[in-house]
Amino acid sequence: MRALVSATIIPSLFLAACGGSSDSNSTAVVTTTQAVSIQFAAQANGADITCASNIAAISAGNPAMTLKDLRYYVSDVRLINNKGEEVAVKLDQNPVNPNQYLNVAMLDFENGLNSCAGGSAETNTTITGKVPSGTYTGLMFTVGVPVSAVDADGKTVSLNHSDYATAPAPLDSQALAWSWQSGRKFLKLEVNPVGGVTKPDTTVAPTFNVHLGSTGCTGNPAGGEAVTCTKPNRMSVRLTSFNIATQKAALDLNGLLGNSNLTKDEGGPVGCMSGADAECTPIFTAMQIDQANGQPINLGTSQTVFKAVAK
Repeated sequence: MRALVSATIIPSLFLAACGGSSDSNSTAVVTTTQAVSIQFAAQANGADITCASNIAAISAGNPAMTLKDLRYYVSDVRLINNKGEEVAVKLDQNPVNPNQYLNVAMLDFENGLNSCAGGSAETNTTITGKVPSGTYTGLMFTVGVPVSAVDADGKTVSLNHSDYATAPAPLDSQALAWSWQSGRKFLKLEVNPVGGVTKPDTTVAPTFNVHLGSTGCTGNPAGGEAVTCTKPNRMSVRLTSFNIATQKAALDLNGLLGNSNLTKDEGGPVGCMSGADAECTPIFTAMQIDQANGQPINLGTSQTVFKAVAK
């Protein structure tokens, strides 16, 4: 379904801009662009993790664990230039990068092997695109799929609330389809803590789930109805100091799950499914999403889930 992206990493973010040409009657200004390749990672306890990793306890009272699944959508990727301005990254499209469509990209850290058995073989840890030539010092993005976007022909295209079976890649992922909410899982993180997760009836589930997506949704897109959601639950991320040449953006399990009890669930689906259950409270706090209305807090400046780390 998707191909592994093997993008060439740009050795330096800072490329020189070229000028234009002029004659006595007119002046033409040519805006040059530079290619960018933004690397992402998954980490715990300060080290990269994979489906082959044994992850030590991330906080007191929590056991060791393994990764079962980690995939998520990002959108509206922007770089912050040396003037403090937000500059949109024009994402490469299929076939250059089949993991990207319009302004949405999918990051995939599971490979269907070891503790991630049952997943898919393809992975993707890089976003590629272009920006105007310049000096950039920060990174911004949204974890989530927008309701819609405008394509190259100026047509508004439905994104989140669309049929995955007929959607273009990477929106065609069945693993990230959230049919009961008529949308998609923006983030799918599943971990298997040693000893499992004890439920209120004392039975034990093997997996603690974090599924982020819009909730309180009404409307049937299959019938042509507009879909509205009372809680969008899209996470804003702003890394004010980020060097694309030397750093990558890491999803940090300590920052996301460090205040959660991975061994116990208070009821309902095991873990956090973006509802009002107790398991979502520390996770939404880490994401800086208001659990009451699904809106981001402080534009992502105080979230603890993503951080800049050395390549």
